[in-house]
Amino acid sequence: MSKPIFFLVENDDIKKALWRLGLSAGIANGKAPPLGGEQVAILQRTDDVGTAFVEHAARVARRTGYEGALIAVPIDSTEDLTKERLRAAWRQRAVVLPDPEAFVEMMERSAHSPGESQDIFDLFDKPEVRHEWTIDGLLPVGGILLASARMKAGKSTFCADLAACVASGRQFLGREVSRGKVLWLAFEEAEADVVERFRSIGGLERGWLHIFADKAPQDAWAWLDAEIQRVQPVLLVVDTWQRLTRVKNINDYSEVTAANEPLLDLRRHGLSQLWLHHNNKSDGQDGREILGSVALAGAADNLLLMSRMGDGMRTIRTIQRVGDDMEETVVLMNDATRRMSVAGSKYIVQVEAAREKIREALGGQNDSMTSAEIVEATGGRRNIAFAALGAMKRGGEIAVVEGTGKRGSPSRYALASERVDSLIPIDSDTSGTYDTGDTGNSREDEEALDLLGYADTIT
Repeated sequence: MSKPIFFLVENDDIKKALWRLGLSAGIANGKAPPLGGEQVAILQRTDDVGTAFVEHAARVARRTGYEGALIAVPIDSTEDLTKERLRAAWRQRAVVLPDPEAFVEMMERSAHSPGESQDIFDLFDKPEVRHEWTIDGLLPVGGILLASARMKAGKSTFCADLAACVASGRQFLGREVSRGKVLWLAFEEAEADVVERFRSIGGLERGWLHIFADKAPQDAWAWLDAEIQRVQPVLLVVDTWQRLTRVKNINDYSEVTAANEPLLDLRRHGLSQLWLHHNNKSDGQDGREILGSVALAGAADNLLLMSRMGDGMRTIRTIQRVGDDMEETVVLMNDATRRMSVAGSKYIVQVEAAREKIREALGGQNDSMTSAEIVEATGGRRNIAFAALGAMKRGGEIAVVEGTGKRGSPSRYALASERVDSLIPIDSDTSGTYDTGDTGNSREDEEALDLLGYADTIT
C-alpha cells in the first residue's frame, strides 16, 4: 500500500485548491507541519521562480526533521488545478536532494519586514480583491461566522446541516457551497448525539467530515494546530467558542480579545471558521443579544442570529461585514433528516399564516367580518392582518359585501367564492366587475392595501 502524499506549496490559493480536491497540503513558509509517514511532494512551477521554490521548500522540510525522499512535481501552471493535471505532472516527478546547510542563510534573507506605508492612490491601482466563498454570500473563505442563539433554539442542528453541506458539496439554504473537509469540535455534546445527528442528515462520504466529541484538551491550541495539519479542513466548527477558549470573564473585552488571537491567526491559512455561541437572556438588536463582550462579535466577519418563537417558528438573520445582510427569515427543520430549508422572510410567512386564518374564519361560518374582527381572528397584530387582508382583496379572494367603509358603516368582508351574489357592483353597466373595497375605504382599509407595498407583490 503506497504512502499518502503531502504537498508543500507556495501560497494559500494553491493549498486551498488541493484541499478542495481532497488532497493534503501545507505552505512551505518556515512553519510547515511535522512530516513523517507521508511522501512529501513539492509542487513546482516550470520557471526560475519554481526552481527557487523547490530549494526553499526542501530546506523547510528538512528543518522539520523530515529525512525521507522529497519529490518535485513540475507543473506548467497552478491555475485550475485538477486531479488529471496532477497525475500527468506526477509522472514527471524527480527526487530532490537539497543542501540543508544553506537553510539558515536563506531564512535570514527572507526574514519578515514590516514594510512601508503606501500612498492611497497606489493602492487604488491594485486589482480589486474579490471574495471567495465557502458558502456563497454567507461565509467567506478564511472568514469567521459567529452563530448565536439561546439554548435549545436549534443552532447545533442548523450548523450541523451547514457543515454537512460543505463536506458533501451540496447547496445550503439554496446557496452554492465550496466543497472541502470539515473538522467539527463538539465540546458540549455526547459523541453518540453528534453521530446520530449527522447520520440523520446523511449524504456524507468517508474522509470529508471529522468529529471530535470530548472536553477541550488542556493544551488546546497545540492540539488544534496538530489536528488542522492532520485533517487539512476548509471549515473548522467550534461548538462552543467558550468551551475551547476557556474565557473566565466573557464580559472582559481584553480577555476575550486575547482569547480570539489563536483563532484569528488561522485566517491567513484560508481556513473558514464557524463559532457556536449563546445569546443572553435579554433581547437586543445589532448583535447586542450575543452573550459577553462586543469583542467576540467584533472578531467575526459575519453574525448569524437564530431565534425560536413561542409557536416553534425558527428564524435567522445576519449582520455582515462581508456580503449583504439577510433579513429575518423563517427556516424549517425536517424532523426525520434534520435538514434545514427556507420558508421565506418572517414577514411574508406571518402574512401567509394570517391569510389562512382569515380563510378559516370566513369559511367556517360562511359569514362576513369587519377588519377589526379579522385582526382579532388572526391574533391581534394589525400590520400582519391588514397586509393579509389587502393581498386577498387584490387577488379577488375576498370582497366587500356590506358597508361603505366610512364612519358608522364599516366594510364587511366575505370569501368571494361564497358570496358572489351579494357583491356590490362598481358600475352597473360593467358586467362582471365588482367593488372589492378599493374606493371609499376607511383609513384601515387603505393601510391594508398600502402596507409596505405587500399587496402589490402577491399574486
